[in-house]
Amino acid sequence: TCIVGLPALMVMLSSSSKPLLRFLFVLAVCLLIAVCRRQFENLGRSSTSFAQPPLVSRRPAAGAAAAAAVGALLQEPAWADDNPWPYDVSRAKIAKKLGPFAGQGQACPDPLVKISLGDSGDALRFIPDRINLVQGCYTELALTNPSSMEHNFVAPDFSKSVYTTVVLAGSPPAELKGQVTELELKPGASLAWFLVPIKAGEFELKCTVKGHTEGGMVGKVVVAPRAA
Repeated sequence: TCIVGLPALMVMLSSSSKPLLRFLFVLAVCLLIAVCRRQFENLGRSSTSFAQPPLVSRRPAAGAAAAAAVGALLQEPAWADDNPWPYDVSRAKIAKKLGPFAGQGQACPDPLVKISLGDSGDALRFIPDRINLVQGCYTELALTNPSSMEHNFVAPDFSKSVYTTVVLAGSPPAELKGQVTELELKPGASLAWFLVPIKAGEFELKCTVKGHTEGGMVGKVVVAPRAA
């Protein structure tokens, strides 16, 4: 229709001498152009759809695979039931590097010091509330929170007087380096603070969660001078 009708109308328009007929021919040409334009657009869309078949997205399949992998990871235990502190592998590696600070004989005690923030009965206390360390001896502070409340371990003067190797938190553990100011443990959480006390003395320890210091959750970190 467009190929035949449009040229025919143009010929009739050029040969007509009457104004009314010329006007009608112009109107017809405009309408026919609009119709032809629509037909060409539809033709272009249909040819495009045949030339380029629709792409099938692979995202749902990839997303399902990722979700399955994450689900499998979450089902694996973070650590063995008989080992509630998941940093044994890291302990061995760090202890080997800090061997010179371990001392010989009775110069340095066992580096592993376990500290519980609260207990299963939600008591507001550190267990033990007196932490005994030795100046210059490599130390592993194993902090756990077996209670149903959030607690923190805050001993600012002690933190400033030690050399912190690393803090490990989570399983698999994330590494936190630099000076420690406050260690916050959510219910059921644990972390490991690997350090060497540099300065001897007694340092105040407290839990600064609202009401916990007032409730008696305080203690001391005592760093004894290392024997010559």
